[in-house]
Formats: sequence, structure tokens, C-alpha cells
Amino acid sequence: MKPLDCARIEADLAAVAADEASGDAAGRVSAHVAHCEDCRALLQSYRATELELGALRKPPVDAVHVVRARQRLELGIADLRRRIVRYAVFPSPLGDVLVATSELGVVLVEYLRGRDVHWPAAL
Repeated sequence: MKPLDCARIEADLAAVAADEASGDAAGRVSAHVAHCEDCRALLQSYRATELELGALRKPPVDAVHVVRARQRLELGIADLRRRIVRYAVFPSPLGDVLVATSELGVVLVEYLRGRDVHWPAAL
């Protein structure tokens, strides 16, 4: 269990680490950590945590980078949409015909010539 004076000053330790302490609280912390090794270590731990949190508090990337990232994403999605292919097999006098389409239109026509292929129609 912590000594009572350490328990009382712990909130002030966190405030000093975050640079949010009043002058009086900062003075109390300074005097306390001068003779208390445990609280000095805790203050250093709080300061290290504040440094890490400070990196997370940085402003987000500027708007230009966001716009460029969105454009790259949209181009990638458009490329994927072009790759989405639907197909169907149609009977013909020459044999079954495989027809595949994408957003760009017909991308494949193949005569199956008597092959016994039964693919589900997706068109």
C-alpha cells in the first residue's frame, strides 16, 4: 500500500506530467519527488505516456494528402470493377458459346464446341 502522502500527490503527478498543474501543485510535486523515488519513477512514467499520447494528438494529414489518397482508392476500385466478370453459356448451332461481360462490355466470347459444360448463367 502506498504511503498517504504519495496517494495524495498522485493526481498532481499526472497533472504535472501533462503540463496541466497549477503553480502550487507543481511546487508540491517538485518537493515530493525530491525525496520520494517511487513517485519520481511514476512521474517519469506519466511523462513517457504523455509523450506517446502527444504523437496521437497531432493534427490529421492535410487535405491535399486526403484528396490524393481518395483518388488512388477510387482508381483502385474502378480497376476492380473492370475485373468483375459475369458469364453465361448459350446454346448455338455450332455448340455452346461462353459469353463474359464486365462494365466495359463483352470481354470474352468462346465457342465450347460440343464440350459438356454446364455453368450457371450469371448474366
